[in-house]
Amino acid sequence: MRLRNESLKTGKALAWIDPQGRWRSRILLFLVEGAADIDVLSDIQSVCDHRVEERGHHGFAWHAVADPGQISLVDSRLFSADLVRFETLEFAGLNRDQLAALLEPVIDHIAAGDSELLPRAGGAVGSPAEGIQFLNRLAEIEDLGARIRAGESLFLHAPRRMGKTSAMRQLQARLDGEFKTIPLNLERDTTPADVAARFRSLATGEGYRTACRVAQIDPAGTLRESIGAVCRNSGKPLVLFVDELVALFGAVKQKEAGEESRRREILSFLAALAEPLGEHGGMLVVAGSVDWLDYLRSELSLAQDQLPNLFSRLHRVSLRPLDFRHPECELRRVLLGSGIVAESADIAWLQSHVDLTVPFPALRFLDALMSEVKRGGVTSIAQCEDLFRGFIGTTESFDDFDVHIRRKAQEINQGAEAISEALNVIAREPFETGVSEEQVRAVLSSFGPAEGERLRSWLNETFPVRTEAGRVSFVSRLFRHWWRAQMGVYEEDE
Repeated sequence: MRLRNESLKTGKALAWIDPQGRWRSRILLFLVEGAADIDVLSDIQSVCDHRVEERGHHGFAWHAVADPGQISLVDSRLFSADLVRFETLEFAGLNRDQLAALLEPVIDHIAAGDSELLPRAGGAVGSPAEGIQFLNRLAEIEDLGARIRAGESLFLHAPRRMGKTSAMRQLQARLDGEFKTIPLNLERDTTPADVAARFRSLATGEGYRTACRVAQIDPAGTLRESIGAVCRNSGKPLVLFVDELVALFGAVKQKEAGEESRRREILSFLAALAEPLGEHGGMLVVAGSVDWLDYLRSELSLAQDQLPNLFSRLHRVSLRPLDFRHPECELRRVLLGSGIVAESADIAWLQSHVDLTVPFPALRFLDALMSEVKRGGVTSIAQCEDLFRGFIGTTESFDDFDVHIRRKAQEINQGAEAISEALNVIAREPFETGVSEEQVRAVLSSFGPAEGERLRSWLNETFPVRTEAGRVSFVSRLFRHWWRAQMGVYEEDE
């Protein structure tokens, strides 16, 4: 495994010059080193040409390149800054379908004038994934959009780092224009008064600090009036996007006021959000890693039937781990975007250890791997293995799963032990086969049939596991490696 050799001088370039006449170009340069690259380059050219013809793209042409630094000599409208370099070797050994899966989306992005062509390991680490970095939830986004158009309000639930904030941002982008969409940042606006001031500022155009002075006097009244004004003035139905609603509940819970006062404040806040939305046909999308209903019930003794109607009837949608039908292709796309050249043995090792079904930890590891490759710290599979062991032993990427287990322990005596043992049972079996559904049921059966079944459903919704044809297995190899490390097992025994 090594960095792409961009110092190679010769190759063939697929250049795109904007057919609309704007001074804009893009160039895919496939660098060659020797005769062994000729057949691969021929296959690449054939796949790219087929896509251009199939989609009716304009502005593409092939050019022989002797010196990438002098690309403008090929055509004065081309600039070296627009070059995207690949080694032809990176595509060696791939059949036509595999080449098409990698290159056809790149051609389409170029034709659309997109700035980014491939996802990269560090592209979405530490921030919501956008654009090309947003991986494989487009079908889910379409479904969520259809549900919003049908008038549903939604609760998107998934452990942290599963991509729910990114999904919510994508959903908002899809609906924007058709609806008035407003994101609510509860890490910034942490109290009901902060939220009320934010909406008053939107409704009136006055400065946020001025709005704060009004909101402090009557947070709920200001919020209700301001949301109503936004709805009336927008001319479109309002969709309000709220990320981690529990953060605000937690801030209220920390106040020194008595428990009853805290409950009243939360109910007043929820009513002030819900009532104007209901009156004006607005919708609500809440995303969270913690089930906010469970939080209200366990931390503030608030039952679902005490909540405003809009909140009590949010449709729960569990965002599952990403489902890649061609995991090797997705992995290769990230490697191509990251500038890492992996040989077939490297790809096989990566596939057995890393997958993008739970994207954040996988991209974190690939980002760390890329950094080590750049500085020459990883040149062999043995060194990859050492880096991987260190990563799964220290990463905080999966900590939210531990939080879910601890919260379940607060709800059910011995619940955490049972869930942990169920995961242990799954982890002991090979990734490909998993364990029988009955074995998982047996672990949870001590709580009785009904409670055991609820725990099993919760396990399927909360962790990267799946039940299929009577077998329960992990959907993420990386999560399985991490869980086995928590069990004190690293070496594979299968």
